[in-house]
Amino acid sequence: MATSGDRFAGDLGRDFHGVRVAWFDSLGGVPFDRACGPVVDSRRSAFESLGCLVEQAEPDFEGAEFAFKTIPRLAFGPAPWRAVSETSRLL
Repeated sequence: MATSGDRFAGDLGRDFHGVRVAWFDSLGGVPFDRACGPVVDSRRSAFESLGCLVEQAEPDFEGAEFAFKTIPRLAFGPAPWRAVSETSRLL
């Protein structure tokens, strides 16, 4: 990084006591680099020291795989939608 992180060490401008923070272990089963877990976990205490209520929570990504596979296909333009429209018209 070209700049230091000093600007993030200053006053946050508000009180964080009682703010709820959801903390995850496996991100709902989504794969991510194993080296990330210990790094993320090492910062949990930073939120607690601000007065945040850090609670264990795993997001529910059921059904999200369909969106993750479908949305990138939209980059190809209207052609896929046209094919779906034409197919459903024939049914």
